[in-house]
Amino acid sequence: MKIKTRVVFTQGGKGGVAKTEVVLSLVPWFRQQGIKPVLLDFDIENTNKSGLQNFYPEACKFDVHTEGALDEFFDVCDNPRVQVVIADLGAGAGAATYTWFDQAFPDAAELGIRFTSIGVTTNEAGAVQSVLKWGSHLQDRVDYL
Repeated sequence: MKIKTRVVFTQGGKGGVAKTEVVLSLVPWFRQQGIKPVLLDFDIENTNKSGLQNFYPEACKFDVHTEGALDEFFDVCDNPRVQVVIADLGAGAGAATYTWFDQAFPDAAELGIRFTSIGVTTNEAGAVQSVLKWGSHLQDRVDYL
């Protein structure tokens, strides 16, 4: 099956480990490859001067804890013109994302939507544990960086 959309997202429940910085580096790289990614900013606490939307105003802001937000995310991925979606998830997004992912993954896989998870951490024990917890939950349903 041909991959329709690649969703690249940061993961790690700990704040301040540079998840947004990683995303900020990916945007120009994809653009240099001739791919215009759709940008989704799920980090509602990282606003004003440091959120993804501050650097890329076209980034759509979503609250992962709001009912329907992750369904809207899925709708974006289903657009036939979208090759890549970059999602910057904020600290503490794990539980809501896990639930949605478990429900949406079978349909997403059937539609050719693939996921790349970027684990961002520091040497702090809580940050490392968060990335390991994400990996334990997502298992082999995503590709990892």
